[in-house]
Amino acid sequence: MKKVFGIVLALALVLTATVASAVPAGAVTEGTVNVCIDNPIAGQVSNYCISFHNGSLLKGADGDFIDVMFPYGTDASGSSVIIVQKSPTPPPAPALWCAPCACTNSTAWAWAGVTTVSVTPQTATGFVRLKLDAGQIIEKCYYVFINIADVENPTSCEHHLQVGTSTHTPVASETYTIYCAKIDLVGGVNPATGMAMMNLISLPCYPVDTSIEAVLGELFLRKTATAGTANPFSFSVWYWDNVAKVWVKYVSDTSFDDLQTIEPGKAYWVKPSTDATIYIHGFPYPPGQGPPVKWCYPFSWNMVGYASLSSDAASKYLAYTKLPPTYIDAVLAIWRFDTTIQWYVDTGWPGVDPNLVPGQGYWMAFLGEACIIPPV
Repeated sequence: MKKVFGIVLALALVLTATVASAVPAGAVTEGTVNVCIDNPIAGQVSNYCISFHNGSLLKGADGDFIDVMFPYGTDASGSSVIIVQKSPTPPPAPALWCAPCACTNSTAWAWAGVTTVSVTPQTATGFVRLKLDAGQIIEKCYYVFINIADVENPTSCEHHLQVGTSTHTPVASETYTIYCAKIDLVGGVNPATGMAMMNLISLPCYPVDTSIEAVLGELFLRKTATAGTANPFSFSVWYWDNVAKVWVKYVSDTSFDDLQTIEPGKAYWVKPSTDATIYIHGFPYPPGQGPPVKWCYPFSWNMVGYASLSSDAASKYLAYTKLPPTYIDAVLAIWRFDTTIQWYVDTGWPGVDPNLVPGQGYWMAFLGEACIIPPV
């Protein structure tokens, strides 16, 4: 089963009433929601698996609705509801009600003894309304599962999703994370060389936290989860410091840990023991707000990151990377690493104007010390 990485589930929101006997008749007790998103990247279309319980009493005969209220910036206008189910008992293991992650396969959620609630979805930007048919009842403490497809994710950051009644009275809510980018990594051993598979990556957006534990959080989680098993997960990260002329590295199963941050503007070798995906919790550079960030590099070869969420020509990205007094191009050569063939590729720069790709890292040869100032 495909595993979804990087979804932040803020558990155990404080109940609005902590003593059941003290809750007035008909009052709403807000509970928790679990949100599972199959592709949690800003601006991309995803399936949302939403499950909750401990809500209010809903009766189809009274014309009740379930409203799934997405945060500002979400576009649910083209969404469709794959399935709505209820159960008096929790879903089977794993403990997370949204198991990782069968969002695109609704049959995986056929809990024993579940009544499927027929619904007529009414979609609009920001929320999805589900009408219960006459005779359908969702009682307090029922477990409810909703699978909504084709929802366009909001901008990257933490967001708040709320499930409520037709009067928008909240019955459950939760905070979850939309990421600015994801990077797929190839792992294992290259059969042609017998060497570890390598990935030359860089951050296409600006992380909230540049610590290696935060940026590569999924790799650390997998390492912990597989510790002591027959096939423990491991990884290493390497950066060439062209100022100090040393390799700085982090090797997860050794004491080599002098690399402590993953920063925009730099490229890194990442070698996972198996295929993996990392999600970047961060933001694109705000357009038109103040002077752009710049990264400076010394003479000779540097591991250079491409800090953008969209591809662009090298000539545009390096437009201000010049050497006085004649202001010739400071970058003499650009090489990338082809993850498929596991070999360096000369892009042909400056005779050829290659496209720089988000998430890809590059080796760039500088004629002299110069700075890259990305266009705003």
